[in-house]
Amino acid sequence: MKWQQLFISGGATIREIWGRIRAGGTRMNNLVAYTLQMMDGDLQKISASLQRLSDELVWKRFRESTNSVGNLCLHLAGAEYQRVSSAIGGKELVRERTLEFTAEGGLSAAELLEKLRLVRTQSKEILEAVTDQELDQEIPMYFKPDDWQRMLQHGANYSSHPAYKPQKTLLVLLGLANHYSYHTGQIVMLAKQLQESNEQILQFKH
Repeated sequence: MKWQQLFISGGATIREIWGRIRAGGTRMNNLVAYTLQMMDGDLQKISASLQRLSDELVWKRFRESTNSVGNLCLHLAGAEYQRVSSAIGGKELVRERTLEFTAEGGLSAAELLEKLRLVRTQSKEILEAVTDQELDQEIPMYFKPDDWQRMLQHGANYSSHPAYKPQKTLLVLLGLANHYSYHTGQIVMLAKQLQESNEQILQFKH
């Protein structure tokens, strides 16, 4: 079944849809489709932001401790691949999380967008086949040992963070959507500050 064929109640909030799921009136797969719909909207915002920046500005950091738009794009692609293609779909884990934040170039704005779109295509192919029972199953979140050690060296207590422990598949997807939205807002704000013009990037000024 294709995503555009799935029934999504127009204007319904996540709380309303979740209520229908618990009452047995809506399939969990519909919530998955709605989650992907929101993430697709965020990807469109990222696309609009990247179109305003040169390949040089995409990798500009305001301070050494901050991330560039390019870093954030790599991070979003890596997180989505790890959670959907690897954890849910069983594909080989190729992510190096720490390298997403240390990169200083190597990809153009167009190549970053293509990377994000490719990961999204892979996510949809995997999630189209997920059943309600599978969405209720817990899945582990793996990292490469050397990458995990580098993460711990940065001082964050990843071991106790719920996002890095086994979770039900549906909760992993909802957390991914929240993560994607958070960093999309950062990308839009950075693009507004970096772009050469003073034009709006999105439909709304905020």
